[in-house]
Amino acid sequence: MKPRAVVFDLGKVLLHFDWTRAARKLAPRSKVPAPDMLKVLDYSHAVIEFELGQISSQQFFEHARSALGFNGEFADFVPLFADIFSEIPEIIGLHAELRQRGVPTFIFSNTNELAVAHARRLLHRNFQGYSTKPDCDMLAFGISAIGKVGASYVANVKTLD
Repeated sequence: MKPRAVVFDLGKVLLHFDWTRAARKLAPRSKVPAPDMLKVLDYSHAVIEFELGQISSQQFFEHARSALGFNGEFADFVPLFADIFSEIPEIIGLHAELRQRGVPTFIFSNTNELAVAHARRLLHRNFQGYSTKPDCDMLAFGISAIGKVGASYVANVKTLD
């Protein structure tokens, strides 16, 4: 039975997220050391308001800059704070397989706008679904497999003779 659609959550399903990555990147420009950063921000009032969309990214930045003693501007902070994702290859592969079979897929996330924007730059759409590599060769196997190598698409002959 083919599902009518499959919905994926972004965080901890398609992509791992790890706030310690952000803390390590922010630490050299902050007064608070990386191990203590999560304690300072972890579910603080400003973080909750930000995650709920009740304050803007700029307002959250002002809070974080003050709380962490961050030395920099909003444009400096964003790429360091938002770089928390790494792919979960098995689920990225499942997503691609479902797309290849024609199953509509949807991705949702309850995370903040800075993280979502970063994930959009991290994930690149291709004919099979999403990949973290924008222009890579896609090798596929199986009777209905479709792949892409260079500028060419390749498919298996669909006969059982």
